[in-house]
Amino acid sequence: MRDLILQLSKSSIYSTKPALSRKTNAIIYSGLTFIEQPGIKGPNNCAVWIVPPKSNSSQKEMIRLQGKHNMMEDEKGRVEPWRPYQLMLELAHPQFPDKKGFVLTGSICYDATDIALSADLRDKSNAYLVAALNRDVNTFDSMVEALHYHMYQHVVLVNSGEFGGSYAKAPYKEPFNRLIAHVHGNDQVAISTFEMNMFDFRRDNVGQSMQSGLDKKTAPAGITM
Repeated sequence: MRDLILQLSKSSIYSTKPALSRKTNAIIYSGLTFIEQPGIKGPNNCAVWIVPPKSNSSQKEMIRLQGKHNMMEDEKGRVEPWRPYQLMLELAHPQFPDKKGFVLTGSICYDATDIALSADLRDKSNAYLVAALNRDVNTFDSMVEALHYHMYQHVVLVNSGEFGGSYAKAPYKEPFNRLIAHVHGNDQVAISTFEMNMFDFRRDNVGQSMQSGLDKKTAPAGITM
């Protein structure tokens, strides 16, 4: 399984990110903030997915944009909503090549507060990733606390180091297992590395022998394990 790097960038230029993806052989999900796109009314607030080619391959990286639909007050009238699709990235596990892979999807900051979106993704994704540039750290802390349980999957929020408040949580029973990574405090540079066992919250019994064995919280209403 490839590594995943979540990076928040204030720059709209991402020409250096494919090189980082190639060098680390990692998938990158990075916030770009505001970009102009040919033929699309802008600027748009976008994140970028960069998926490196297989080792020893001449293929180029797969680069796809994830748009933002819901504008914050400071963006209204200045930034144009653009989210014609919700990108879903499926990673096939080498031991289960004929089974559905792990599905990653992501949002940009304020879009993650859209309850209808998270409800729709709940049964379609295995991990929900949020790139944020957010001052209201306490509100987003509460949001991650709710989302990881109601979506019943790993939720990772990466906020700007200017404001702090980055989280990785999963709905395990014990609080010390539930909080996988947590960075608070402003004006900082923080790098967190951690593992997410996505077999733990699969709902199709694939890979049961590869689960962590950690106790999980009772699933919320509407989810059948």
